[in-house]
Amino acid sequence: NSRSVMSAIGDARNNAQFFGGSTPDEADLQSSIDLIHFLTLLMDFSDNAEVNKAAADLRAAVQALVVHHAASAALPGANGVAIYFPRNQRVYNQNALYTGDYAVEVAYLPDWQSFLSVFYGETVAAIPPAVAAGLDVVNITGVYPGGVMSIHNPPVITFSTDGQDILEVVFSATYVDEDSGFQIMLDEAPLTSAEVLASGESVVDFPDGYQLNEYAWGVEMPVVTDGSTSIPTLLLFNRDDPNEVTISGRYIYADGREVTAYVAFNLETRTATNVWGVAEGAASAPFNLRPKAGEQFLPTWRFLDETGQYSLEPAGDTPLIFGDQPFTFSYEPAISGTYTITIRVEDIAGNLYLSSETITVDNEGLDTDYRGFTDVGNGLNFLYPWDWPEPTYIVDEEADTSQTVISNDDESINIYITLYAAESREDMVAAAEQYVAEITDAEIVDSGEEAAGGYDADYIQYEFTVDGEPRYGFVLAVYVPELETGYLIDMDTTEAMLDAANDALDALLTSLNFFTPPEG
Repeated sequence: NSRSVMSAIGDARNNAQFFGGSTPDEADLQSSIDLIHFLTLLMDFSDNAEVNKAAADLRAAVQALVVHHAASAALPGANGVAIYFPRNQRVYNQNALYTGDYAVEVAYLPDWQSFLSVFYGETVAAIPPAVAAGLDVVNITGVYPGGVMSIHNPPVITFSTDGQDILEVVFSATYVDEDSGFQIMLDEAPLTSAEVLASGESVVDFPDGYQLNEYAWGVEMPVVTDGSTSIPTLLLFNRDDPNEVTISGRYIYADGREVTAYVAFNLETRTATNVWGVAEGAASAPFNLRPKAGEQFLPTWRFLDETGQYSLEPAGDTPLIFGDQPFTFSYEPAISGTYTITIRVEDIAGNLYLSSETITVDNEGLDTDYRGFTDVGNGLNFLYPWDWPEPTYIVDEEADTSQTVISNDDESINIYITLYAAESREDMVAAAEQYVAEITDAEIVDSGEEAAGGYDADYIQYEFTVDGEPRYGFVLAVYVPELETGYLIDMDTTEAMLDAANDALDALLTSLNFFTPPEG
Protein backbone atom coordinates (compact mmCIF):
# COMPACT_ATOMS: atom_id res chain seq x y z
CA ASN A 1 0.00 0.00 0.00
CA SER A 2 1.00 3.64 -0.32
CA ARG A 3 1.80 4.00 3.38
CA SER A 4 4.28 1.09 3.43
CA VAL A 5 5.94 2.36 0.23
CA MET A 6 6.36 5.86 1.70
CA SER A 7 7.78 4.32 4.86
CA ALA A 8 10.34 2.31 2.86
CA ILE A 9 11.34 5.41 0.88
CA GLY A 10 11.73 7.45 4.07
CA ASP A 11 13.87 4.80 5.77
CA ALA A 12 16.04 4.39 2.68
CA ARG A 13 16.56 8.14 2.36
CA ASN A 14 17.33 8.45 6.08
CA ASN A 15 20.09 5.82 5.87
CA ALA A 16 21.53 6.69 2.46
CA GLN A 17 25.03 8.13 2.23
CA PHE A 18 24.66 11.80 3.04
CA PHE A 19 26.90 14.57 1.72
CA GLY A 20 27.22 17.63 3.94
CA GLY A 21 26.52 21.18 2.95
CA SER A 22 29.02 23.99 2.81
CA THR A 23 28.90 24.16 6.62
CA PRO A 24 27.48 21.90 9.37
CA ASP A 25 24.57 24.32 9.67
CA GLU A 26 23.74 24.00 5.96
CA ALA A 27 23.54 20.22 5.68
CA ASP A 28 19.77 20.40 5.21
CA LEU A 29 20.15 23.15 2.62
CA GLN A 30 22.33 20.89 0.52
CA SER A 31 20.28 17.72 1.33
CA SER A 32 22.39 15.64 -1.02
CA ILE A 33 22.38 11.82 -0.89
CA ASP A 34 23.99 9.09 -2.97
CA LEU A 35 21.37 7.96 -5.48
CA ILE A 36 22.71 4.43 -6.00
CA HIS A 37 22.94 3.78 -2.25
CA PHE A 38 19.40 5.12 -1.78
CA LEU A 39 17.98 2.79 -4.46
CA THR A 40 19.85 -0.19 -3.00
CA LEU A 41 18.46 0.52 0.45
CA LEU A 42 14.98 1.06 -0.94
CA MET A 43 14.98 -2.48 -2.32
CA ASP A 44 16.05 -3.74 1.12
CA PHE A 45 13.33 -1.85 2.99
CA SER A 46 10.51 -2.37 0.47
CA ASP A 47 8.40 -5.50 0.03
CA ASN A 48 6.59 -4.05 -3.02
CA ALA A 49 7.64 -5.92 -6.17
CA GLU A 50 6.71 -3.07 -8.51
CA VAL A 51 8.69 -0.52 -6.49
CA ASN A 52 11.68 -2.84 -6.26
CA LYS A 53 11.74 -3.44 -10.01
CA ALA A 54 11.57 0.28 -10.72
CA ALA A 55 14.38 0.90 -8.20
CA ALA A 56 16.52 -1.87 -9.73
CA ASP A 57 16.01 -0.53 -13.26
CA LEU A 58 16.88 3.02 -12.23
CA ARG A 59 19.92 1.86 -10.27
CA ALA A 60 21.22 -0.03 -13.29
CA ALA A 61 20.75 3.06 -15.46
CA VAL A 62 22.53 5.31 -12.96
CA GLN A 63 25.40 2.85 -12.51
CA ALA A 64 25.91 2.88 -16.27
CA LEU A 65 26.55 6.64 -16.03
CA VAL A 66 29.48 6.24 -13.66
CA VAL A 67 32.74 5.84 -15.54
CA HIS A 68 34.96 6.21 -12.45
CA HIS A 69 34.55 7.27 -8.86
CA ALA A 70 36.61 7.29 -5.66
CA ALA A 71 35.65 8.01 -2.07
CA SER A 72 37.29 7.97 1.34
CA ALA A 73 36.53 5.37 4.01
CA ALA A 74 34.38 8.03 5.71
CA LEU A 75 31.91 7.81 2.78
CA PRO A 76 31.21 4.05 2.53
CA GLY A 77 27.95 4.54 0.61
CA ALA A 78 29.35 6.87 -2.06
CA ASN A 79 28.93 5.46 -5.56
CA GLY A 80 29.48 8.44 -7.86
CA VAL A 81 26.07 10.09 -8.33
CA ALA A 82 24.31 12.30 -5.76
CA ILE A 83 20.88 13.93 -5.90
CA TYR A 84 18.90 16.56 -3.98
CA PHE A 85 16.49 14.88 -1.55
CA PRO A 86 15.44 16.80 1.62
CA ARG A 87 14.45 14.33 4.33
CA ASN A 88 10.87 15.62 4.72
CA GLN A 89 8.46 18.34 3.66
CA ARG A 90 9.38 20.68 6.53
CA VAL A 91 13.01 20.80 5.38
CA TYR A 92 11.91 21.03 1.74
CA ASN A 93 9.72 24.03 2.55
CA GLN A 94 12.46 25.69 4.64
CA ASN A 95 14.69 25.50 1.57
CA ALA A 96 12.12 27.37 -0.54
CA LEU A 97 14.68 29.61 -2.26
CA TYR A 98 17.11 26.80 -2.96
CA THR A 99 14.30 24.44 -3.96
CA GLY A 100 12.92 27.03 -6.38
CA ASP A 101 16.32 27.43 -8.00
CA TYR A 102 16.66 23.66 -8.14
CA ALA A 103 13.34 23.29 -9.95
CA VAL A 104 14.47 25.77 -12.61
CA GLU A 105 18.04 24.57 -12.96
CA VAL A 106 17.13 20.89 -13.23
CA ALA A 107 13.97 21.21 -15.26
CA TYR A 108 15.32 18.27 -17.25
CA LEU A 109 14.42 16.02 -14.25
CA PRO A 110 10.65 16.51 -14.09
CA ASP A 111 10.08 12.89 -13.00
CA TRP A 112 12.36 13.33 -9.96
CA GLN A 113 10.64 16.58 -9.00
CA SER A 114 7.29 14.85 -9.37
CA PHE A 115 8.56 12.01 -7.18
CA LEU A 116 9.54 14.46 -4.43
CA SER A 117 6.18 16.23 -4.58
CA VAL A 118 4.27 12.96 -4.34
CA PHE A 119 6.48 11.67 -1.52
CA TYR A 120 6.03 14.78 0.61
CA GLY A 121 2.32 14.99 -0.11
CA GLU A 122 1.70 11.33 0.69
CA THR A 123 3.70 11.35 3.93
CA VAL A 124 2.03 14.50 5.24
CA ALA A 125 -1.39 13.05 4.45
CA ALA A 126 -0.54 9.70 6.07
CA ILE A 127 1.06 11.15 9.22
CA PRO A 128 -0.67 14.35 10.30
CA PRO A 129 0.56 16.14 13.44
CA ALA A 130 -0.09 13.81 16.38
CA VAL A 131 -1.33 16.64 18.59
CA ALA A 132 -4.50 16.84 16.52
CA ALA A 133 -5.06 13.12 17.09
CA GLY A 134 -4.40 13.36 20.81
CA LEU A 135 -1.26 11.17 20.65
CA ASP A 136 1.77 11.52 22.91
CA VAL A 137 4.63 10.84 20.51
CA VAL A 138 7.43 11.39 23.05
CA ASN A 139 7.19 11.53 26.82
CA ILE A 140 9.96 11.53 29.44
CA THR A 141 8.70 9.01 32.01
CA GLY A 142 11.43 9.27 34.65
CA VAL A 143 14.90 10.46 35.63
CA TYR A 144 16.85 7.97 37.75
CA PRO A 145 18.10 7.68 40.44
CA GLY A 146 16.67 11.14 41.16
CA GLY A 147 17.83 13.96 43.40
CA VAL A 148 20.61 16.36 42.51
CA MET A 149 22.60 15.15 39.50
CA SER A 150 26.38 15.20 39.12
CA ILE A 151 29.30 13.34 37.57
CA HIS A 152 28.98 11.06 40.62
CA ASN A 153 25.19 10.73 40.34
CA PRO A 154 24.51 10.77 36.59
CA PRO A 155 20.92 10.58 35.39
CA VAL A 156 19.39 7.97 33.17
CA ILE A 157 16.40 9.43 31.35
CA THR A 158 13.65 6.94 30.52
CA PHE A 159 11.20 8.02 27.85
CA SER A 160 8.51 6.56 25.66
CA THR A 161 7.97 7.06 21.94
CA ASP A 162 4.66 6.29 20.29
CA GLY A 163 4.78 7.46 16.69
CA GLN A 164 4.87 6.33 13.09
CA ASP A 165 7.89 6.43 10.78
CA ILE A 166 10.18 8.20 13.23
CA LEU A 167 13.38 9.31 11.52
CA GLU A 168 15.34 10.88 14.36
CA VAL A 169 15.44 10.89 18.16
CA VAL A 170 17.86 13.37 19.76
CA PHE A 171 18.84 14.01 23.41
CA SER A 172 20.01 17.43 24.57
CA ALA A 173 21.03 19.01 27.86
CA THR A 174 20.71 22.80 28.10
CA TYR A 175 22.00 24.95 30.96
CA VAL A 176 19.53 27.65 32.03
CA ASP A 177 20.84 30.69 33.91
CA GLU A 178 18.36 31.22 36.74
CA ASP A 179 18.80 34.99 36.86
CA SER A 180 18.66 35.90 33.16
CA GLY A 181 16.95 32.82 31.71
CA PHE A 182 19.74 32.61 29.14
CA GLN A 183 20.22 29.09 27.73
CA ILE A 184 23.32 27.20 26.58
CA MET A 185 23.03 23.72 25.06
CA LEU A 186 26.06 21.83 26.34
CA ASP A 187 25.35 18.32 25.09
CA GLU A 188 23.44 16.84 22.19
CA ALA A 189 23.41 13.24 20.98
CA PRO A 190 21.39 11.46 18.31
CA LEU A 191 19.97 8.17 19.60
CA THR A 192 19.90 5.13 17.37
CA SER A 193 17.76 2.05 16.94
CA ALA A 194 19.86 -0.36 14.91
CA GLU A 195 18.65 -3.06 12.55
CA VAL A 196 20.64 -5.31 10.23
CA LEU A 197 19.16 -5.73 6.75
CA ALA A 198 19.22 -8.97 4.78
CA SER A 199 22.15 -7.51 2.84
CA GLY A 200 24.13 -7.28 6.10
CA GLU A 201 24.10 -3.48 6.22
CA SER A 202 23.40 -1.92 9.62
CA VAL A 203 20.80 0.86 9.49
CA VAL A 204 18.79 3.12 11.78
CA ASP A 205 15.14 2.13 11.90
CA PHE A 206 12.89 3.20 14.78
CA PRO A 207 9.93 0.87 15.47
CA ASP A 208 6.39 2.13 15.09
CA GLY A 209 4.10 2.25 18.09
CA TYR A 210 4.87 2.38 21.79
CA GLN A 211 8.50 1.88 22.85
CA LEU A 212 10.23 2.49 26.17
CA ASN A 213 13.76 3.86 25.83
CA GLU A 214 16.55 5.23 28.01
CA TYR A 215 19.56 7.51 27.70
CA ALA A 216 22.39 8.07 30.18
CA TRP A 217 23.93 11.54 30.46
CA GLY A 218 27.43 11.82 31.94
CA VAL A 219 26.81 15.38 33.29
CA GLU A 220 29.81 16.62 31.30
CA MET A 221 30.35 19.46 28.87
CA PRO A 222 32.90 20.08 26.11
CA VAL A 223 35.21 23.03 26.76
CA VAL A 224 37.34 24.63 24.03
CA THR A 225 40.53 26.46 25.01
CA ASP A 226 43.32 28.48 23.42
CA GLY A 227 45.56 27.60 26.37
CA SER A 228 44.46 30.63 28.37
CA THR A 229 40.74 31.28 27.83
CA SER A 230 38.28 28.36 28.04
CA ILE A 231 34.70 28.44 26.71
CA PRO A 232 32.08 25.69 26.98
CA THR A 233 30.29 25.18 23.68
CA LEU A 234 28.43 22.49 21.77
CA LEU A 235 30.35 20.13 19.50
CA LEU A 236 28.77 19.59 16.06
CA PHE A 237 29.36 16.08 14.79
CA ASN A 238 30.31 15.64 11.14
CA ARG A 239 27.95 13.38 9.19
CA ASP A 240 30.64 12.87 6.54
CA ASP A 241 33.49 12.06 8.93
CA PRO A 242 32.77 10.37 12.29
CA ASN A 243 36.30 11.21 13.46
CA GLU A 244 35.74 14.96 13.25
CA VAL A 245 33.73 17.49 15.25
CA THR A 246 33.38 21.22 14.72
CA ILE A 247 32.37 24.33 16.64
CA SER A 248 30.71 27.33 15.05
CA GLY A 249 31.32 31.00 15.74
CA ARG A 250 32.64 34.30 14.43
CA TYR A 251 36.20 34.73 13.15
CA ILE A 252 37.57 38.18 14.00
CA TYR A 253 40.41 39.51 11.84
CA ALA A 254 43.11 41.78 13.22
CA ASP A 255 41.40 44.79 11.63
CA GLY A 256 38.08 43.99 13.32
CA ARG A 257 36.30 42.45 10.33
CA GLU A 258 34.15 39.43 11.20
CA VAL A 259 32.93 36.38 9.30
CA THR A 260 30.96 33.25 10.23
CA ALA A 261 33.47 30.46 10.70
CA TYR A 262 33.99 26.90 11.92
CA VAL A 263 36.89 25.21 13.70
CA ALA A 264 37.30 21.47 13.07
CA PHE A 265 38.82 19.10 15.65
CA ASN A 266 40.09 15.55 15.42
CA LEU A 267 37.88 13.60 17.81
CA GLU A 268 40.70 11.32 18.98
CA THR A 269 43.39 13.94 19.62
CA ARG A 270 40.87 16.69 20.52
CA THR A 271 43.08 19.17 18.66
CA ALA A 272 41.99 21.71 16.03
CA THR A 273 42.95 20.65 12.51
CA ASN A 274 41.60 23.48 10.35
CA VAL A 275 39.52 26.64 10.29
CA TRP A 276 37.24 27.80 7.52
CA GLY A 277 35.04 30.82 6.98
CA VAL A 278 31.82 31.32 5.06
CA ALA A 279 31.38 34.09 2.51
CA GLU A 280 27.93 35.39 3.33
CA GLY A 281 25.40 36.12 0.62
CA ALA A 282 22.57 34.49 -1.29
CA ALA A 283 24.59 31.27 -1.39
CA SER A 284 27.37 30.72 1.13
CA ALA A 285 30.82 29.73 -0.06
CA PRO A 286 33.35 28.21 2.36
CA PHE A 287 37.01 29.16 2.24
CA ASN A 288 40.06 28.14 4.25
CA LEU A 289 41.28 30.52 6.92
CA ARG A 290 44.92 30.70 7.94
CA PRO A 291 44.78 32.25 11.40
CA LYS A 292 47.47 34.74 12.32
CA ALA A 293 48.67 35.21 15.88
CA GLY A 294 46.32 37.56 17.67
CA GLU A 295 43.28 36.96 15.47
CA GLN A 296 40.23 35.76 17.37
CA PHE A 297 37.34 33.30 17.37
CA LEU A 298 34.15 33.73 19.38
CA PRO A 299 32.16 30.44 19.58
CA THR A 300 28.41 30.20 19.21
CA TRP A 301 26.04 29.08 21.95
CA ARG A 302 22.89 27.22 20.87
CA PHE A 303 19.54 26.26 22.36
CA LEU A 304 16.16 24.96 21.17
CA ASP A 305 13.19 27.29 20.91
CA GLU A 306 9.63 26.18 21.66
CA THR A 307 9.18 24.77 18.16
CA GLY A 308 12.32 22.63 18.33
CA GLN A 309 14.36 24.90 16.06
CA TYR A 310 17.87 26.10 16.94
CA SER A 311 18.56 29.62 18.17
CA LEU A 312 22.15 30.92 18.15
CA GLU A 313 23.85 33.53 20.33
CA PRO A 314 27.50 34.68 20.72
CA ALA A 315 29.36 32.94 23.56
CA GLY A 316 29.76 36.02 25.75
CA ASP A 317 32.27 38.73 24.82
CA THR A 318 35.66 37.11 25.55
CA PRO A 319 36.93 35.37 22.39
CA LEU A 320 39.59 32.69 21.97
CA ILE A 321 42.87 34.00 20.54
CA PHE A 322 44.94 32.20 17.92
CA GLY A 323 48.58 31.70 18.85
CA ASP A 324 51.45 29.25 18.44
CA GLN A 325 49.44 26.25 19.66
CA PRO A 326 46.16 25.01 18.11
CA PHE A 327 42.89 25.12 20.01
CA THR A 328 41.99 21.96 21.93
CA PHE A 329 38.87 20.72 23.67
CA SER A 330 38.25 18.52 26.70
CA TYR A 331 35.28 17.20 28.64
CA GLU A 332 34.78 18.73 32.08
CA PRO A 333 32.07 18.43 34.74
CA ALA A 334 29.03 20.38 33.56
CA ILE A 335 28.32 23.83 35.05
CA SER A 336 26.38 23.51 38.31
CA GLY A 337 22.83 24.84 38.13
CA THR A 338 19.53 24.20 36.40
CA TYR A 339 19.27 22.18 33.18
CA THR A 340 16.53 21.37 30.73
CA ILE A 341 16.75 17.78 29.53
CA THR A 342 14.97 17.34 26.19
CA ILE A 343 14.12 14.44 23.91
CA ARG A 344 13.36 15.67 20.38
CA VAL A 345 11.59 13.43 17.84
CA GLU A 346 11.14 14.04 14.12
CA ASP A 347 9.08 11.87 11.78
CA ILE A 348 9.00 11.25 8.04
CA ALA A 349 6.37 13.97 7.53
CA GLY A 350 8.53 16.62 9.24
CA ASN A 351 6.53 16.79 12.46
CA LEU A 352 8.65 17.75 15.49
CA TYR A 353 7.85 16.69 19.06
CA LEU A 354 9.61 17.63 22.31
CA SER A 355 9.47 16.33 25.86
CA SER A 356 11.48 18.11 28.54
CA GLU A 357 12.28 17.85 32.24
CA THR A 358 14.15 20.21 34.56
CA ILE A 359 16.97 18.82 36.70
CA THR A 360 19.49 20.32 39.11
CA VAL A 361 23.24 19.72 38.70
CA ASP A 362 25.85 20.20 41.41
CA ASN A 363 29.40 19.25 40.41
CA GLU A 364 31.15 21.43 42.98
CA GLY A 365 34.06 19.89 44.88
CA LEU A 366 33.67 16.35 43.54
CA ASP A 367 36.57 13.92 43.12
CA THR A 368 37.21 13.80 39.37
CA ASP A 369 39.23 10.58 39.73
CA TYR A 370 35.85 8.83 39.75
CA ARG A 371 32.64 9.03 37.79
CA GLY A 372 29.20 7.61 38.49
CA PHE A 373 27.28 4.92 36.67
CA THR A 374 23.52 4.52 36.97
CA ASP A 375 22.25 1.02 36.24
CA VAL A 376 18.51 1.45 35.70
CA GLY A 377 17.85 -2.22 34.98
CA ASN A 378 19.41 -3.36 38.26
CA GLY A 379 18.31 -0.33 40.29
CA LEU A 380 21.66 0.90 41.55
CA ASN A 381 24.32 3.53 40.98
CA PHE A 382 27.95 3.69 42.08
CA LEU A 383 31.36 5.22 41.39
CA TYR A 384 34.11 3.73 39.24
CA PRO A 385 37.50 5.11 38.06
CA TRP A 386 37.15 8.03 35.63
CA ASP A 387 39.57 6.61 33.05
CA TRP A 388 37.98 3.14 32.87
CA PRO A 389 35.70 2.20 29.95
CA GLU A 390 31.98 2.62 30.57
CA PRO A 391 30.40 -0.41 32.28
CA THR A 392 28.44 -2.87 30.15
CA TYR A 393 25.08 -4.47 30.90
CA ILE A 394 24.31 -8.13 30.17
CA VAL A 395 20.93 -9.89 30.48
CA ASP A 396 20.74 -13.70 30.69
CA GLU A 397 17.05 -14.49 30.18
CA GLU A 398 17.61 -18.24 30.48
CA ALA A 399 19.25 -17.93 33.90
CA ASP A 400 16.90 -15.07 34.88
CA THR A 401 19.83 -12.84 35.86
CA SER A 402 21.26 -9.55 34.69
CA GLN A 403 24.82 -8.41 35.19
CA THR A 404 26.81 -5.19 35.07
CA VAL A 405 30.50 -5.57 34.17
CA ILE A 406 33.13 -2.95 35.09
CA SER A 407 36.72 -3.45 33.88
CA ASN A 408 39.86 -1.42 33.38
CA ASP A 409 41.41 -1.11 29.89
CA ASP A 410 43.30 -4.41 29.84
CA GLU A 411 40.72 -6.29 31.97
CA SER A 412 43.30 -7.04 34.64
CA ILE A 413 40.64 -5.79 37.08
CA ASN A 414 37.04 -6.95 36.66
CA ILE A 415 34.02 -6.22 38.82
CA TYR A 416 30.75 -8.06 38.17
CA ILE A 417 27.43 -7.03 39.71
CA THR A 418 24.76 -9.71 39.26
CA LEU A 419 21.06 -9.29 40.08
CA TYR A 420 19.15 -12.16 41.75
CA ALA A 421 15.44 -12.63 42.44
CA ALA A 422 16.13 -13.58 46.06
CA GLU A 423 13.84 -13.61 49.10
CA SER A 424 16.29 -13.23 51.97
CA ARG A 425 19.84 -12.49 53.05
CA GLU A 426 20.34 -16.22 53.55
CA ASP A 427 19.43 -16.81 49.90
CA MET A 428 22.21 -14.46 48.86
CA VAL A 429 24.79 -16.09 51.15
CA ALA A 430 23.94 -19.40 49.49
CA ALA A 431 24.23 -17.76 46.05
CA ALA A 432 27.69 -16.42 46.93
CA GLU A 433 28.86 -19.83 48.11
CA GLN A 434 27.55 -21.45 44.94
CA TYR A 435 29.19 -18.73 42.84
CA VAL A 436 32.64 -19.40 44.31
CA ALA A 437 32.15 -23.18 44.15
CA GLU A 438 31.68 -22.93 40.37
CA ILE A 439 35.06 -21.20 39.89
CA THR A 440 37.67 -23.77 38.89
CA ASP A 441 40.23 -24.45 41.64
CA ALA A 442 38.95 -21.58 43.80
CA GLU A 443 40.05 -21.64 47.44
CA ILE A 444 38.27 -19.63 50.12
CA VAL A 445 40.75 -17.70 52.27
CA ASP A 446 38.38 -15.56 54.36
CA SER A 447 34.73 -14.70 54.92
CA GLY A 448 32.75 -12.30 57.05
CA GLU A 449 30.34 -9.36 57.10
CA GLU A 450 30.61 -5.90 55.56
CA ALA A 451 28.16 -3.07 54.87
CA ALA A 452 27.20 -2.09 51.31
CA GLY A 453 24.77 0.62 50.26
CA GLY A 454 23.46 0.96 53.80
CA TYR A 455 22.71 -2.77 54.17
CA ASP A 456 24.44 -5.58 56.05
CA ALA A 457 26.20 -7.88 53.60
CA ASP A 458 28.34 -11.01 53.57
CA TYR A 459 31.62 -11.54 51.76
CA ILE A 460 33.88 -14.39 50.67
CA GLN A 461 37.53 -13.77 49.78
CA TYR A 462 39.05 -16.38 47.48
CA GLU A 463 42.02 -17.21 45.27
CA PHE A 464 42.24 -19.11 41.97
CA THR A 465 44.44 -19.39 38.89
CA VAL A 466 43.98 -18.59 35.20
CA ASP A 467 46.52 -20.20 32.84
CA GLY A 468 48.84 -20.71 35.79
CA GLU A 469 48.62 -17.07 36.91
CA PRO A 470 47.29 -16.47 40.44
CA ARG A 471 44.24 -14.23 40.73
CA TYR A 472 42.46 -12.82 43.73
CA GLY A 473 38.72 -12.57 44.19
CA PHE A 474 36.24 -10.97 46.55
CA VAL A 475 32.51 -11.61 46.30
CA LEU A 476 29.98 -9.72 48.40
CA ALA A 477 26.33 -10.72 48.78
CA VAL A 478 23.74 -8.10 49.72
CA TYR A 479 19.96 -8.41 49.99
CA VAL A 480 17.71 -5.35 49.65
CA PRO A 481 14.34 -6.26 51.22
CA GLU A 482 12.52 -3.16 49.89
CA LEU A 483 13.30 -4.29 46.34
CA GLU A 484 13.00 -8.03 47.12
CA THR A 485 16.25 -8.30 45.21
CA GLY A 486 19.73 -9.63 45.89
CA TYR A 487 23.06 -8.53 44.43
CA LEU A 488 26.37 -10.35 44.10
CA ILE A 489 29.34 -8.03 43.68
CA ASP A 490 32.43 -9.92 42.57
CA MET A 491 35.91 -8.48 42.00
CA ASP A 492 38.83 -10.44 40.57
CA THR A 493 42.30 -9.22 39.70
CA THR A 494 45.98 -10.05 39.38
CA GLU A 495 48.54 -9.69 42.14
CA ALA A 496 50.15 -6.68 40.44
CA MET A 497 46.82 -4.84 40.30
CA LEU A 498 45.53 -5.83 43.73
CA ASP A 499 45.92 -2.38 45.33
CA ALA A 500 44.23 -0.58 42.40
CA ALA A 501 41.45 -3.19 42.41
CA ASN A 502 40.83 -2.72 46.13
CA ASP A 503 40.67 1.07 45.65
CA ALA A 504 38.10 0.69 42.87
CA LEU A 505 36.05 -1.78 44.92
CA ASP A 506 36.14 0.45 48.00
CA ALA A 507 34.90 3.43 45.94
CA LEU A 508 32.09 1.32 44.52
CA LEU A 509 30.94 -0.10 47.87
CA THR A 510 31.19 3.25 49.65
CA SER A 511 29.08 5.02 47.01
CA LEU A 512 26.62 2.20 46.28
CA ASN A 513 23.00 3.37 46.18
CA PHE A 514 19.93 1.20 45.48
CA PHE A 515 16.64 2.43 44.01
CA THR A 516 13.46 0.97 42.56
CA PRO A 517 13.93 0.26 38.82
CA PRO A 518 11.22 1.55 36.47
CA GLU A 519 8.68 -0.91 35.15
CA GLY A 520 8.83 -2.08 31.54
